[in-house]
Order: sequence, then C-alpha cells, then structure tokens
Amino acid sequence: MKSQWLKYVELEKKAEEQLRNIISYAYNHMPYYKELLTNLNISVNDIKTIKDLQKLPILTKEIIKINHNAFISDNINSLKYINGSTGGSTGIPLKYRMSLEDYERGIALLYRGWSMTGYRLGDKLAILAEKSLIPDSKTDIKKKEFLILF
Repeated sequence: MKSQWLKYVELEKKAEEQLRNIISYAYNHMPYYKELLTNLNISVNDIKTIKDLQKLPILTKEIIKINHNAFISDNINSLKYINGSTGGSTGIPLKYRMSLEDYERGIALLYRGWSMTGYRLGDKLAILAEKSLIPDSKTDIKKKEFLILF
C-alpha cells in the first residue's frame, strides 16, 4: 500500500533495479536469454534502464511456444512456482510457470486495486468477464464486456 504514494522517480528506480535483477537471472539461468544476448552481442550490463529494453526484440507467444524448453530455468527444481495457462482466446493456450512470490504479488495488487473502489475482503463479489467465458452458441453477447458487482 505504501508504494502507491512513491514519487515517479522512486518507482522508476525500483523498477529498474528489478529489471537488472531479472535480466541477470534470465541470462544466468535460462538458455533462451543466454543465447539471445550472446547472438545480439549484448551484455547483461547493457540492460540497466527501461529504455534499454529497446535493445531486445519483442517476445511473442510463438517464440515461447517454439522454444518452450529454452525458457525453463536450469534451477527450476529449487524454485516454488505454480503452473498457469492463458485462456487461449487467440489460439492455443500458452502454458507458463510463475513464481509463487509473483503470483502472490499479483493477487495483492488485484486486491489493492479493488480496495480503492471500496471493496474489503469478505465482501460479496461477482465478476462477469469477456464472452470467451460463455460459448457463443449460448449467448447474444457481441462484444467483450467486463463488470464487477459489489
């Protein structure tokens, strides 16, 4: 909750510190990124700021699917993670792993956002989301909709 009140400069500094950590981790533990940076002749130290991300090509679902095993960390067995999957609304679902810490952070951010609208843990909540949750043959929904009821 405290981080929402930080100045932009402080948030950017934290984000760039996290960026350097993840770039270093990816290079040292994930074959895809080690090969990518080597082929691009980019050092881990060349990616220090958000603007430096422009030095890297855009990562697509197709690249991940084609190189699936190269995205598996060499220390996966020592990590706490959950398996996840996209909904597949644009084709075949993309399967991924997310650290337990990142998953928990995502849930915390979700609740923080909801709390700004007055939601408190324990309140009744209904979420209706885009039409991909309801087969087209059973609905007349013609566009994506998102609604939260308290």
